[in-house]
Amino acid sequence: MEFYIYLVLIVLFLSLVKRANNKVVYIGVAFALFFLAAYRSLGVGTDSEAYYTIYYQYANNDAYVAANENYKTAEFIWLAMLRYFRNANNYRGVLVMLAALNAIPLFYALNKQSKWPLFSVFLYISLYFYGNSMNAMRQSVAMSFLLLAIPFLEKDKNQYYLLLMLLAMAIHMSALYVFLFVWAFYKANLNFDNKLKYALAIAISFTIGMFFTAWFKETLKPIANLFASSNYDYYLSGGSVNESRNLLSNLGLNLVAVFMLYINKDANNIYFKLYILGVIMVNLLAGLGAFSGRIASYFSLMQIVAIPHLLYLVKKTFQKYLYTVIFIAYGLSVYIYYLFKNLSEIVPYSNIFSN
Repeated sequence: MEFYIYLVLIVLFLSLVKRANNKVVYIGVAFALFFLAAYRSLGVGTDSEAYYTIYYQYANNDAYVAANENYKTAEFIWLAMLRYFRNANNYRGVLVMLAALNAIPLFYALNKQSKWPLFSVFLYISLYFYGNSMNAMRQSVAMSFLLLAIPFLEKDKNQYYLLLMLLAMAIHMSALYVFLFVWAFYKANLNFDNKLKYALAIAISFTIGMFFTAWFKETLKPIANLFASSNYDYYLSGGSVNESRNLLSNLGLNLVAVFMLYINKDANNIYFKLYILGVIMVNLLAGLGAFSGRIASYFSLMQIVAIPHLLYLVKKTFQKYLYTVIFIAYGLSVYIYYLFKNLSEIVPYSNIFSN
């Protein structure tokens, strides 16, 4: 666990040092994070070993492939990767390629879109997106492609948005539904200036998810099946008591969202709007257990751009420092909480060079 603590503190320190906020340091940090993910041991990340089973069985058992609903022909990039690296007898190549497909669009997008790229990287680590990327590898790639696609949506360059959607879908099918939903949400052009209305929406969604979990679970399950095949049924399982406790643990997330809503001078920023949508989705989809986190994570990722943008608009020095400290505390609290839970089973860290 100490390794991850040092990692996040180093990135935080670099983000706060003015001289370190340059392209050389940024590229160095990005490469280091890519390297640590690509060459980790197979015991780091729940799916690292699970993907090896898929990698081996896919290339050697046609009956397994035919019976496995998770292998959709639309995911042709993922399937091509499996075949190529299996023929080369190189499973490490799968992990390196997935890490690269996640890192390149992510860090390019943050450098272009964030008002404070290194602080965005700190948030990416501290809010546990980096840790989860060593488990939900294909979905993390799709999430990075969504982040890369947002500017094309804003510039009305729908052909490039569509291209990135198809590429993301070719790696993880859930991207199709999320990209289309984001496109429809953007075109709806909802006005977030009425902050009370959206604060109430957050509060109501939290209450509904908390007290109507069992009913919502059956109501929303058909929606979940659009994203998850029979191989992911366990994401939809879980008792209502545990689900309510998970929702209670999200109280802090809701309070942070309301706080951001009220201090944000540009609540109609697309990244912020998608983030608020993600909070509401986490609340309403709580009855679907781990599934809610899987889908809402696409939208939650947007806060790593939204928060630096919010801070950029704060002109009073004391307020800027105060808000920065609050968001650092928020990130580190989430990080330590998930590390102690060992979410995605990334603790302890080791790599192929230390074994």
